[in-house]
Amino acid sequence: NSVALPATLETIGDAGLAFLTRVSSITIPANVSYIGESAFASMPSLKSVTFTSTSSVPILYGTNIFDITVDDVKIYVQTPVYNMYVNDQFFKYYKRFIVAA
Repeated sequence: NSVALPATLETIGDAGLAFLTRVSSITIPANVSYIGESAFASMPSLKSVTFTSTSSVPILYGTNIFDITVDDVKIYVQTPVYNMYVNDQFFKYYKRFIVAA
């Protein structure tokens, strides 16, 4: 099951999408500028998260945003911002999962 969040969404709160156990992919709109603690926690079916922004990186609150425990989860980011993501103070914890789209 895929989830494409609304283009008007700006914030994903703490545990905002947590426990959606059947969701395998999520598309994050470019307007999202903040993602709260454990926003994607306890999502065992999650295989991909795609960020659509080509100009910015959302602020993450904490280091347990994705609760990634398996190696086959991918975080897709747009090529123009790839370096911004892998060098970001919070996204750097997920560096091995980040792929340029």
